[in-house]
Amino acid sequence: MGKLLPLAYFAPEEIDLQGFATVAKHLPPLSYISGSAPVIQRLRDQGQRPHSILSFPKVLIMSRHSLHKFPCSKIISIGMRHGPYHFKRMTRAVNYNRFDLYLFSSEADKRAAEEIGVKVGCAVGFPRLDPAFDGSITSEHLQEVRQKLALDPAKPTLLFSATWDASGMSAIDKWINALPSLAERWNIMVTLHPWMAVKYVKTIRATPGVVFLKQRDLLRAMMLADVCIGDQSSILAECCA
Repeated sequence: MGKLLPLAYFAPEEIDLQGFATVAKHLPPLSYISGSAPVIQRLRDQGQRPHSILSFPKVLIMSRHSLHKFPCSKIISIGMRHGPYHFKRMTRAVNYNRFDLYLFSSEADKRAAEEIGVKVGCAVGFPRLDPAFDGSITSEHLQEVRQKLALDPAKPTLLFSATWDASGMSAIDKWINALPSLAERWNIMVTLHPWMAVKYVKTIRATPGVVFLKQRDLLRAMMLADVCIGDQSSILAECCA
């Protein structure tokens, strides 16, 4: 049987943990729910004891439209963005209105949601970027990441980002074959949508001079990049900040 949890966060992928970390520190003690082996391991590494999907939270927070996994109307549900999607069309209003409260990344984001019929929105900002502005990430931290990623200080740094190839909005085929020649002149970092086809991931991992980023290094990598090149990825909006 599952366990009754006073407050829980649903994290199906590592990107969900990354975006929620700066929120969690302001909340009462909470539980994490996940069925993903990498997420479960990361939570355990952080000293957490993750719970299975067969749990019963009184209050549930998530960065996904996945309330169907918790089919109980008594759950108080709060949704939030895991990316500032100003370059993508929003999903249907009904998917937002299933929540008791949905947190948007800006007033403009909220207004766009209201225009399609969203009734439960509140504009709060985009907490994942907080460490870039509140002093949490220092120049020493950035230098550590620069050394960890083996970035050449004599070269400018390019960050490539691509959304899910099956979405029809990805531009990865426009630049993936150019990476070897670009790496001769620039530091190259790449981040991909978690659902990206394995063939692209394997190609990038095997390309000399190219750094394939882990989610936990992404914000610092954005701060180190001189230029970000993307498609419909929300990272473009984050870099604009």
